[in-house]
Amino acid sequence: PLSLAARFRFRSGVPFTPGFQRGVDANGDGSSANDPAAIGGSIPGMAELKSSESCLGDQVGGLAERNSCREPGVSALDLRGQLGLGRGGSRHVALTVDLFNLVGTETGLYDHAAVLVNPAGSITVDGAGHTVLPLLANQNFGQLLVRRGEGRILRVGIRVEN
Repeated sequence: PLSLAARFRFRSGVPFTPGFQRGVDANGDGSSANDPAAIGGSIPGMAELKSSESCLGDQVGGLAERNSCREPGVSALDLRGQLGLGRGGSRHVALTVDLFNLVGTETGLYDHAAVLVNPAGSITVDGAGHTVLPLLANQNFGQLLVRRGEGRILRVGIRVEN
């Protein structure tokens, strides 16, 4: 009359391209949300960032490779219990209890910006007429910015089978 079940869910992290912070259109294409980061050794803090982030380690001297980094994987545990309450003629009646996302991974919006524009620096123009941005490595790269987790859900019901 009593049954218990558990379900574990897992999905790998979403791939992303290390880029600039939102609002920066570094390549001048009109979109401020899709620019891959320059992984240059001369950017302040980049050596430390590359040593702490394995997805950046091999990328030196150019633009970040497409989808070369991943957010953390996401997992959750669900439980279900069912208790038989008896039979009434040809009917079987049971009480069911479901707990969804009882244990779950923190999810949300992650910081994909590997490079920031240094607000203390100044934008300059080089001898060839190219605009040069004052850059620095983002020490919060890959960290959770906004938590958007699924809530835990408790569902209680009566199941009637003929």
